[in-house]
Amino acid sequence: MKVVAGIICSGAILTPVASGHGVYDRAHKLAVKKVHENHGAIVDQWLQVNYTMGGRQSPDYVAIIENRSADVPTLNMMDGPQGVRNYGSGTWKEDRIAWPAAGCHGTAWSPEFSYYTAKLGMHDWKEIGANVALTPGVNVHRLPTNGRNWEYISGEDALVGELSADFIRGMQSENMLPALKHFALNQQELNRHGNIATLDEATLMETYLRAYQPAIDAGAGAIMCSYNRIKVTEHNDTWAHACGSEYLSKHLLRNVMGFKAALMTDWSNSISNTTTAPNGTEVTVDARGVVDWEMQWQVDDTQGLYWPIPKEARRQTIINSLTGIRVSGLMGDDGKAPTTEPDLSHVPMRYLHAMKQGDVNSVAVAQVAETLIMLKNGYQNSDGPLPINRDDKVKILLAGEAMLTGGGSGDSAAFSWWFPDHVAEALSNNGGLVAQMNMTKELEGAFPNSVVHWDFETDRVKELEDYDYIIAFGAQYRTEEYLSPNGTDGFYNIGRCQSNVNISYLYHTGEIDSPYGNCDYAGEFLQKFQQARKSGTKLISVTTTGGGFVAHDFLGDDVDMVDAAFTTYYPGQLFAPAFASVLAGDISPGGKLTHTIPNKEPGPDGKWYIQSPVSRFNPGLEIIEGTRRNYTLTNPAFEWDEATQKFTNKVVYSFNASEYAEGNLVGYKYFDKYKMKPLFEFGFGLSYEQTSYHNVQFRKCDRPAHRLRKCSVKLDVKMTRERSNVRSSVIQVYVGYKSDKEEYDTKRAVKELRGFKKVWRNGEYEIELPQNKAFKTSWSVKKQKWVTPCELDGYNGKFTIYVGHSLTNIVAHKEVSCQA
Repeated sequence: MKVVAGIICSGAILTPVASGHGVYDRAHKLAVKKVHENHGAIVDQWLQVNYTMGGRQSPDYVAIIENRSADVPTLNMMDGPQGVRNYGSGTWKEDRIAWPAAGCHGTAWSPEFSYYTAKLGMHDWKEIGANVALTPGVNVHRLPTNGRNWEYISGEDALVGELSADFIRGMQSENMLPALKHFALNQQELNRHGNIATLDEATLMETYLRAYQPAIDAGAGAIMCSYNRIKVTEHNDTWAHACGSEYLSKHLLRNVMGFKAALMTDWSNSISNTTTAPNGTEVTVDARGVVDWEMQWQVDDTQGLYWPIPKEARRQTIINSLTGIRVSGLMGDDGKAPTTEPDLSHVPMRYLHAMKQGDVNSVAVAQVAETLIMLKNGYQNSDGPLPINRDDKVKILLAGEAMLTGGGSGDSAAFSWWFPDHVAEALSNNGGLVAQMNMTKELEGAFPNSVVHWDFETDRVKELEDYDYIIAFGAQYRTEEYLSPNGTDGFYNIGRCQSNVNISYLYHTGEIDSPYGNCDYAGEFLQKFQQARKSGTKLISVTTTGGGFVAHDFLGDDVDMVDAAFTTYYPGQLFAPAFASVLAGDISPGGKLTHTIPNKEPGPDGKWYIQSPVSRFNPGLEIIEGTRRNYTLTNPAFEWDEATQKFTNKVVYSFNASEYAEGNLVGYKYFDKYKMKPLFEFGFGLSYEQTSYHNVQFRKCDRPAHRLRKCSVKLDVKMTRERSNVRSSVIQVYVGYKSDKEEYDTKRAVKELRGFKKVWRNGEYEIELPQNKAFKTSWSVKKQKWVTPCELDGYNGKFTIYVGHSLTNIVAHKEVSCQA
């Protein structure tokens, strides 16, 4: 094992953090005391970074931070947001779990599973000696087609914030240091190291940074920056990389949001002394005053990669590092953040037993089932083909493209093809032969009287109509620029319809060359299966995805080419037993969409396009003359080709700069604002059972918003139990605001998610709406604090609280006044 020494570039002494975030106070006090006791020695040379590469220079694996103080633990970092990665960990751990990706935490809508999958998942890290995990993914989705979306929880800050906080508490209950990522605005893989995200400060705080606050309040030990550059329009901190941005990572993160622990770069360093603006101007950035851990993996000092670290910066780096170590519990309970588990009183006994007993397989299987989103089951969800009776004698064919369950830094068996003995392991995680065999085995066990065949070369299957069920698996790949064999950019050469070019490159086996996320291939499958459907065969579509899911590719234009459909993000290695449990009705699919699945619509030029909130024509958004962008809102994404009658692979992105012209109207908020009717809306997901909400009460919500302290929603939940053993529902609470002066609402969302609760039992439930989360939701740049919208505008208005099953399936609402 090769060990390479490096040095940490550090941050200068920072402005004192704003009060109100006491989770770090004790740990920070002890850190300052430690540095004071050690005087100059600890400042001179105290931390050293060693990278364990297994003989290969690569940015993906273990980093060890060695401490020169006997009572401070060495930090052993390990990547892998879906589970510990084998390669480079110093040992092969054959029985480790590849958990569902962060995107699946979002679709599960369950703080309970986020807490316990983090807690149990950390056992694998501890067994290989790691005490720092580079997870969870907290970045908020902006683009539905971003190939990195699987690694992050959702495009909704309320969901991201609560689930990431419980994930962190679960990790730290095992004394593991979480390094949440990526801070901030990592929204595209195309030129992700240099793209400039340009937006105003209010949008930055209200839509993107607010999601990090609950994670910080939970005591996150470290935060990893994103590669991209950021320009906040009100400030002259121009075009700096995230870790080098004085305003973003120093003022907002530390002074305003109260983060006191370690700030680190992503692998392979993205905080140069100088950076170039789009107009060619070179801008100087002294990132030594911001970042604490610079994760460089190249070791050539002649290239100027290692900067001299000023002594005062080293001192602050050590304080920040020690604070993160202590708050995560690596130095005992003194200074450790609270790790209280979420309420489990409404969790099914089988789930509760598995969680408390540490049954990792059962917990992982249950979580996957709870992430699966059922989009269709027949025409009215009453005449659907699912669930399948376990005792029925049926013939099932598994077909399609691939069962993609992990990838990239979320693939806990990533790059195993470097070692021939572990090729099968890589395929199992990436949806190849082993995954197909596992699915066959699990379905044979679930339906013992049935016949299950699998053949992903469907041309060889002659008698499709002989089968009662055809389950067609599809995968839309995550379009990573660095996975392209010729080194070109992913959105140009590995688009949503072209990822098949990477199969042999990824696996290095020469055995698999099937289309992988190829739209034409998916369409051919749909057409081929239609004749069988006429004979009574039921077609079930299952799509796992890393980025956006373009449903037309796999379901038909009107979702009329399949009888049932499921989707989710990368579900991990226990996808097969979980899916078998759902098909058999043991567990009703529990997932709800955390993004909007778009429909198609005509553009201003008369052509058809897939709806896109970012690049869709809409006169409601103003295009400012002279702004630097390579796209406009009058060029929608995914152009329709009349000649071929297919959507092209044209996606409108900017290579150099992305201007967030949509402001806060991201994802479902854009669809809702402009009354766009998507194919499937935010919060949607079918169940085998019927759910109804009754006796909705708005408690202590009668005062004006600025006087509300304990407003809550109370209601009764009733779910049938006719077709499944375990069923669930997600109560969703949205809050909207409307000003008395209409012009102030131009870029304001109609409503935003502000509370939710996943429940598995019938009964009475209450969801609290704290003032700071539900009503003080506008960021005042002038005052540098959260205020009510009416205070920001200077005019009165009114809030509306909505309670329902999804964004538009609302069952009750109440108005609350807002006084300026």
